[in-house]
Amino acid sequence: MRPPRSVLVDVGLGAALYVAVAVDEAAEGGLSAEAALLAVPPCAALLARRRAPLPVLAVTLATAILYASTGHEEFPMAVTVLLALFSVGERHDWPVALVAAAATAVIAFMAGQQLDDVPRFSDRNVVELGWCFAAFGLGAAVRIHHAYMAEAVDRATRAERARDEEARRRVAEERLRIARELHDVTGHAIATINVQAGVAAHLLEDDPAEARVALSRVRQASSTALGEMRRTLGLLRAGDPSDTPAEPIRGVDEISQLVERARADGLPVTLELHVEADQPLPAVIGLTVYRIVQEALTNVAKHAHAPTAVAVRVRRDDGMISVDVIDDGDAVPDDDDAPSGGQGLQGMRERVSAVGGRLEVGPRQGGGFEVHANIPVAG
Repeated sequence: MRPPRSVLVDVGLGAALYVAVAVDEAAEGGLSAEAALLAVPPCAALLARRRAPLPVLAVTLATAILYASTGHEEFPMAVTVLLALFSVGERHDWPVALVAAAATAVIAFMAGQQLDDVPRFSDRNVVELGWCFAAFGLGAAVRIHHAYMAEAVDRATRAERARDEEARRRVAEERLRIARELHDVTGHAIATINVQAGVAAHLLEDDPAEARVALSRVRQASSTALGEMRRTLGLLRAGDPSDTPAEPIRGVDEISQLVERARADGLPVTLELHVEADQPLPAVIGLTVYRIVQEALTNVAKHAHAPTAVAVRVRRDDGMISVDVIDDGDAVPDDDDAPSGGQGLQGMRERVSAVGGRLEVGPRQGGGFEVHANIPVAG
């Protein structure tokens, strides 16, 4: 297993400083055994400067003073002290590192007074003090830079994660919206086709003309459903954006046609539409109202047993638009597709909730079923 790069760097620094001691001593008259032994602890201690910088600083400072006190040239050993100070500034917060740098400077100043008889206000003292604080400052600057880079990487990672989550959320919302559209389109069409196919089968022998009318309604309903499905599925295409229709594609103005088709299918529907033409609704609100009425009429056709009256009321008043679809049919059968627990009801709730409205559905006292929605309208 290859050692980490930092370990190799520290080994190189320790070896280079030991060689510097040897070269310096050789230049001064020869490397003594004493100098060779004293140079080992500080150079070896540098291997731990990243993990324990303060103990390493103590070892290097004490060895440098001892080294100078025995009459050797202190410069190579002083470099080990500066490296230890750099590591303290790099690894510790500035209060600890500043105290360590100040203590080192004071000790170096006092040692210089005692060992070398340096004048108190000598330029040498200023230089030594400057090197101590420069080493600490450089280490602190490196620590701040590393912290800044780590924070920048963390911010970038969190931003990328947020973008991914937002993209997944948008995809999920789009899939849910398309699923609602497909359910509403196919559910309404299949309910119409089911009713008219039953009528055609019942009248095929006794009244072929009416059977043909029922079959033509089946064809019309299927054709309408196919057209809406093509428009909805166009949202999934990856081709030219012009292939994707503008959304929404239905609105309040088409509720009258929806009611007319329901009447043609045999439902006794009445309509009260009180929405001013000179105050158009936002497109998403219009689509929501249209789909609520469509799904409610589909549920009546599928689940209500022989209703004698179905009332659809849409009214805009004081910044709200209310939608009511009420029938007087028999109780809803207990099955998975009942409006009390099916996907149609869930889709209506999701649509109304998405535009900040409120939906109430349930059986009516005395029989029948009611769908009521209140939706806020801006403006």
